[in-house]
Amino acid sequence: RGLGDVYKRQTFCFTLALVLFFAFDGLQQVLGTLRETFTTAAQSGMTELDPKSLLVAGIVLLYLLYRKICSLA
Repeated sequence: RGLGDVYKRQTFCFTLALVLFFAFDGLQQVLGTLRETFTTAAQSGMTELDPKSLLVAGIVLLYLLYRKICSLA
């Protein structure tokens, strides 16, 4: 295995993840989930949400999704 093979595989996995994300309307799903989270948090009285923590959680979830798709390829 050369470094070029690893780069090609990562590029393929990223492209596949991106295509599947948009094919299954991932953006709408993410926005809907965030909307539900904020609505539930507001209704339950949690007004002190840290936006940085939510951003980090979102990035971690996207990374885990990317790794899962790469492991399927």
